[in-house]
Amino acid sequence: MNGHLFLATSAPGSTVWAGPGRIFVRYPVRRGTLINLVGLTRTDTWVAGGWLNRVAMTDWLAKYQGWHRDVTTAIAATDDVSIIAWGLFACDPLPTIVEGRVALMGGSAHPVLPFMGQSAAMAIKDGVILDRVFAEVLTVAEALGVLKRSASRAQTLSSTSR
Repeated sequence: MNGHLFLATSAPGSTVWAGPGRIFVRYPVRRGTLINLVGLTRTDTWVAGGWLNRVAMTDWLAKYQGWHRDVTTAIAATDDVSIIAWGLFACDPLPTIVEGRVALMGGSAHPVLPFMGQSAAMAIKDGVILDRVFAEVLTVAEALGVLKRSASRAQTLSSTSR
């Protein structure tokens, strides 16, 4: 992207635009020498090919047709080589987060989409629960049982983040 474009936009620095079913974020990286653009949109289809796919600039621009000129100008200034679509997939809650003496914690145990910003918070919650339980119980099995029972609250949040 042309660095002069960033300076010419009406809102320099990091900016977030939000609208129905879409979000667009622009922020400088590498001490302002590059600009990262992030567009979040929902789709019911995903092109086979894994977690990421190349996207044509015109296809990305079409998703933001009618948006603020800073958004459409930034997208139009990108080249097709730079645009990558990453899939964000909603996962059903796991039937259990504890198997024997092994427990999953945080985003591994409670997969969430990034829209509610809760993955790290759930990892901290799981760590606090284990810390408190290990201080009070006699066995690893008892501690992991408490963690397992606490998973339902996090799984509700996981389902809500879709």
